[in-house]
Formats: sequence, C-alpha cells, structure tokens
Amino acid sequence: MLAPAPRDQPAVARAAFLRILAGLRVLDVDVAPVLNRLGMGVSDLEALPERLSPTVFHDLWQAVTEATNVRGFGVRIADLVQLGEFARFGDIVATSATLGDALMRGLRLFRLVSETVSLSAELGTRRVVLALQVLHKTKLHPESVEFLLGTVVTFGRRITGRYAPPLEVRLAHERPRDPSLIQQFFGCPVIFAAGENAIVLDSAALLTPVVFHDPERCAALQREAEALLADLARPGAFRSDVVTAISNEISDGDPSIERVAARLSLHPKTLARRLRTDGITYRQLLDEVRFRLARRYLEQPELSVTEIAFRLAYSDKRAFNRAFRRWTGRAPDHYRRG
Repeated sequence: MLAPAPRDQPAVARAAFLRILAGLRVLDVDVAPVLNRLGMGVSDLEALPERLSPTVFHDLWQAVTEATNVRGFGVRIADLVQLGEFARFGDIVATSATLGDALMRGLRLFRLVSETVSLSAELGTRRVVLALQVLHKTKLHPESVEFLLGTVVTFGRRITGRYAPPLEVRLAHERPRDPSLIQQFFGCPVIFAAGENAIVLDSAALLTPVVFHDPERCAALQREAEALLADLARPGAFRSDVVTAISNEISDGDPSIERVAARLSLHPKTLARRLRTDGITYRQLLDEVRFRLARRYLEQPELSVTEIAFRLAYSDKRAFNRAFRRWTGRAPDHYRRG
C-alpha cells in the first residue's frame, strides 16, 4: 500500500492518481498489471491516502510505459480531461471572457491545483510561451510532462470550442522511439530535448472568446479563489491546509472533522490537537470558512438562501439561518438587503 506524503512535503492529490487510472480504463488498458508493478492491487485503491508523494506519479507513469510498451498515454489521457474535474479552478477558467483572460486567471490560481509544478507565461508581441516549472526538485516522468501540457491544450480547446494547434511544443526529455501519438495530439512541431517544457501560442489566439463566458459567476468564483489564496499566503501553513480541506469538503457536502482529517491523512484527534495549538477549534475554523463563503454567496442575488444553505452543507435553510444569526445577529435575507 502506498504511504501518504508527509504534511511538510509537497504532494499530489489522490484524485489525480485515480484520474489517470480512469483514463487508462477508458483507453482499454488493463490497470491490474500497472498496479502490480507498484506493489498494489485494484482492491487497494479504496484505501489510498488523500495526499500522495510526487514520486508515486513518476512510478505510475513508468509502470504504464513498462506494462503497455507504448508511449503517448499522457496526451491521450489529457484529451479525455473535462473542466468539471478541477472544481473552482476549472469553473473560473471556463467562465472567463477570452482565452487570454482565462490564461491570466489560471496562472494566478494554479497554486490551488498543484504543489509540485507551476506555470508561467512570457508574453511577447507575436508569441506567448507557457512554461512548466518543477517545484521542490520533483522528478517528473516524460508522460507526466506530456499529460500536464496536454491538459493545458485540452482546456483551451474545451473553453473556446476551437482546435487551433499551438505554434510549437517544447519538451525537455529525449525523443521517444515513436512520437506519433504526441505529435498528432498537439498538431504542431514538437521539439524534444529542448531544454524546457513549454507551449508556444500565437498572441492573437489570446483574443479568442470563451464560449461559456459568465461574468457574474466568474467574478464570484474568483473572489472565493482569492480568499483561498490569501489563506495559503498567511503564516500558519497547517491552518491554511485545513482551511483548504474544509472548503473542498463543503463543496462535497460533508465538512465533518473525520472527512477533513482523512483528506489531510491525519487522525481526527491529531487534527483537533494541532488546531488547539494554533488557538482555535475545528468548529470555530469551520464556522470561519462557512461565514466567509456565506457572505460571498449572499452577494449573488441569483442564489436563494435555500441554495446557499445547501452549498454550505447545512441540513436545511433553518439550520443556516440559525448559524447566520449567531455570526451577525441578523437573518441572511436581512443581511442581503443591507
């Protein structure tokens, strides 16, 4: 069984591991031999920890390559990625005004997606270079690099409805024996052993409109994401991790301490004890997150109080009303009118 990543080290989410396996199954790949090379069985997947070491992903891609003797699964799985798999990040990108707007928002918020890699953009008059940087000396498998850059391209295609290829793609690793699947996916010159991992776009492509543009929803989601970024930037990394986990569990409908502790690969008692060291209880922190989200949701007139209660994982509208009165001394409807 794979061990969880230590809390003081970067990690990749369990969901990303399962996403790759799901993509392999869609492509008719038997995942059992792949997992066997990792010392696992299919039955072990239910007990995977929430946070996995980045080396696990290098080993996963290597196991895929060895079990299939085929290169190019990274881009093939990237081609299957849907925006909804990336929660707030995907929604913000998908509701932006243009491809350039989506790119700028995505670069700023990419920290919410990955602890191991980052994206940067070099904007020129004719070209835009999107470069993938590795953080914390993480070792990336070539298939992983192709999957990450391929996902960026897939996002662009999904939100614009256009399949215009990049000008070129640069990959730091050596050319595989058969690069045809990689070249076919990107649809442009692919330069191997390029010294960097990057996608080069025509600057004019940044003006391409996004087909799902929704300015009000985008602004609301952006405010939520900025609040999460602000939490991550404050002193107290552990508390920030807990805030992020609570926000994710609220979205999933069950922000219990047991669920949040499991997401952080901790025992609930350990989580409670470490928060007490920071001078706060789990219930107080959960209230803080819910109150912040409640105020943002109440700024959106299209959301009813009942829907807001549901989004905040309350049992019903009355439970939310009681909590909001406790926080502010006012009912949500009164607060909204004010």
